Amino acid sequence: MNDKIIHIISLIKGLTFREKLEVLKELINELTAGKQQLEEPANDYAVSRTKQEQLLEAAAKLLNKDYSEDKELTTFTIIDPNDYFEEG
Repeated sequence: MNDKIIHIISLIKGLTFREKLEVLKELINELTAGKQQLEEPANDYAVSRTKQEQLLEAAAKLLNKDYSEDKELTTFTIIDPNDYFEEG
């Protein structure tokens, strides 16, 4: 436990029961608000376009091996009418 938490707990120990309940209510409200922020969908514009492109490129590189070696992922590409870009 860090010093800040130990200090807060020592302060809480000096409170009356009613004051401890008030602190607990406020803490629950604070935790609930923090949880809602975590659950909210990410803003599409929070990440810059360049960063999005970098993330997509990294994901594509990670999946490249799967798409080049796993026939279950590419089975139906034989019926695709268009030629897609291939690296190499």
